[in-house]
Amino acid sequence: MKLLSCPHCPNHFRFLFAEYHENRPTLFEYNSRVERWEYCGGRDEVVSQDYYLDDEFIFLSASNGRNGSVIIGVVRPSECNTTITTTPLVIRPTFNEQHTEDHRLAVGFSWGNSIDLLHVYGDGNMMTIRSDKVNNNSNKRKIKRIELWGLSRNNGRYWEFASTAPNELIHKISKPYGAMMGCMQKTQGVTRAILMTNLEGTWETIWLSYNNNNNHWAWLQLPDCNMKGSNLAGVTFSSGLTLS
Repeated sequence: MKLLSCPHCPNHFRFLFAEYHENRPTLFEYNSRVERWEYCGGRDEVVSQDYYLDDEFIFLSASNGRNGSVIIGVVRPSECNTTITTTPLVIRPTFNEQHTEDHRLAVGFSWGNSIDLLHVYGDGNMMTIRSDKVNNNSNKRKIKRIELWGLSRNNGRYWEFASTAPNELIHKISKPYGAMMGCMQKTQGVTRAILMTNLEGTWETIWLSYNNNNNHWAWLQLPDCNMKGSNLAGVTFSSGLTLS
C-alpha cells in the first residue's frame, strides 16, 4: 500500500493498493481531491531497466507465494491528475530453480516453533530472513542471515540476488524472538526495512537500510520503547513507537 501526499497541498492525498479483483491483478486508488475510488486492471509486461528509475514508478505487491510473486507497477501519479492516467503493468517475478525451497517458507510472519525463513516485500524488493533455534528451544529463534533481492534488471521475470547483510551487523541485531513481521520501502537507491519481533509479549524493533550505490548496510539503533502486548495486528507498534 502507498499513501502519497500532495507537495503543494498537504490537505490532499492519494492512497494506492494492489489486489486481485475478478481473478485479475488490479490497482485501486483513492484521490482525496475528488473523494472517489477508482480501479484499473493491469497488463502483463516484460520490464525494462527504465522502470527502475526511483520516484517515477511505484511497485505494489498483489500476491506472494512459495516460488513467485505478482507485482503491479504504476507510474507515480501527478498531484494535478484526478484519474489513473496509465495502464498498470503486471510483473510476475519467480525464483530460479536453484533458489526454490519447497517447505518452511512464510510470507509476512515468522513463528519461532515452525518457520526458519521469512520473506518481507516492498517496492519491488524482497528481504529473506533466516533463523536458527536457540539452544534447541523450539519456541525461540535468532536471526542468522539476511539477504536482499530485487526484480531482475533485464526483464523483471526473476527475483535477483542483490546483497547479504554482513556478519557484524547480524551479530548486533540477533536476539531471541518468538515471532517476527516486517515491511520495506525503497527511495533514491536506499532500501529500508523494519522488522518487529515479539518474545513472550515484549516487542523489539530492528531498523535496517541498504544503499545500493555503495553496497553499504546500516543499522539504526532505536531507544527501548518498552512495548508490551501480544497484538500481531500492529496496534502495539503504532501506539508505542515514536520516531523524531
